[in-house]
Amino acid sequence: MHGLHVVCWNIRIGFRIVACVLILLPETCNAQNEPDNAVTESSLAVSIDADRVTEFDCRVAITGTLTTPATNGTRKWALDSQAGFSFSQRRLPSKLSGPLALQALREYSKAEARTNVGKDYETKTTLPHDNSLIHIRGTDTGLSIAAANFSLSRRQYDLLQMPCDPLPCSALLPSRNVNVGEKWNNDAWVFPRLVGFEAVTNQKISCELKSLNGQIAEIYFQGEADGAVLGSASSVEITGMMTLDTKNRMLTRLSCQMKEKRSPGPVSPGLDVSVNVSWTQSIAATANVPRHLEESLFSRPLTLQTPWRLVFSHNAEWHVFNQTESVIMLRQIRNGALISQCNISAGVLMPPGQYTPDADFRSDVETAILPRSGHVTSEETVRDDKQWRMRHVRASGRVSDVEIIWDYYLCAAASGEQFSLMFSHSATDNELFGDESTQLLNSLSLGRHPPALPFR
Repeated sequence: MHGLHVVCWNIRIGFRIVACVLILLPETCNAQNEPDNAVTESSLAVSIDADRVTEFDCRVAITGTLTTPATNGTRKWALDSQAGFSFSQRRLPSKLSGPLALQALREYSKAEARTNVGKDYETKTTLPHDNSLIHIRGTDTGLSIAAANFSLSRRQYDLLQMPCDPLPCSALLPSRNVNVGEKWNNDAWVFPRLVGFEAVTNQKISCELKSLNGQIAEIYFQGEADGAVLGSASSVEITGMMTLDTKNRMLTRLSCQMKEKRSPGPVSPGLDVSVNVSWTQSIAATANVPRHLEESLFSRPLTLQTPWRLVFSHNAEWHVFNQTESVIMLRQIRNGALISQCNISAGVLMPPGQYTPDADFRSDVETAILPRSGHVTSEETVRDDKQWRMRHVRASGRVSDVEIIWDYYLCAAASGEQFSLMFSHSATDNELFGDESTQLLNSLSLGRHPPALPFR
């Protein structure tokens, strides 16, 4: 079942990569018979009113197959994932333009996804009720999400990255007045935000005003794009319909279908899926959502709780690639490229205040790197206080003619619990890797012991 633990909601179309190379730009549509410097506000536009709170009910269904590595090549698995979201939203105006103008606060009453892979593997991800207030802002590479109360886990962060999120959907509307049957293009950033691409090699999307009856307008859209998701090549087709209430200037309904084919990548399985997204929006009866975005929250790291009581924080570049009972494998992706990997495992339990001798730890490292003709280049104790003792052994070697640097850390807690962290990256990525290991190590802590089972 290699890699299946990370499928959960991460198979969503809303995967991100940190790159933005928009090659094929859509045509610009200017209103006819108007001077170039004239600005006419479209009657088919949404109102961004900080005094208004709306209610959303969203559904996402994903079916198809995913591909994971296997001993004889690859293996295909049947996939079925269902997600539901209900939230109140206050959208905030901005002086910025394009994706940077997207900002809102949401209070979630429901956010959950259940995914079945094959016949026997099921995962469920939910957003805790005590962490339901979410701040959202647009960036050049997607929607940045931060919780108001506590740090999100990687799975919770990815859960909230739904395809066809209502925020970028409003950018599908025309920037000028159009007649029924008339079509228009959109800015180049819109389509990648709808489907979760942050790098595209080619795209096309068009919208059409299908009908206008009283204050109800129906807008049809369709498009296709080739791009990348977390370093995986991907192609997407999309068709959908939106309903706009022109009196209240708000989208009230969306229904769309997507098809995606994605090749296996450094942290993502291969996919061949169909995605159905639907949501409704209505004016909320009450307005309990805050009015101000807290910028400082977006620097808050994500949290990973391991099975061994070890807890640490990391930035959004790190993704869980594989997890077994004995090891967790993280991979760091930046600009769509694999920068480094970190393997985390529990070590030998020692009496409180004791730790594995340094000579034994070095010997373990030398044994691990021997098959790769590696050699130890340095060793030191990087921390020794009442909470932790951290021993660092650095080694290097060559794998497929590429020089690799391995940083082994033995982290011994005062309780006698020990944990091994091994970072690896190519020597050419040493500057890009920077002090990532230090940042992770500085965040290490021990969670509470699980409660004892009652005697029966």
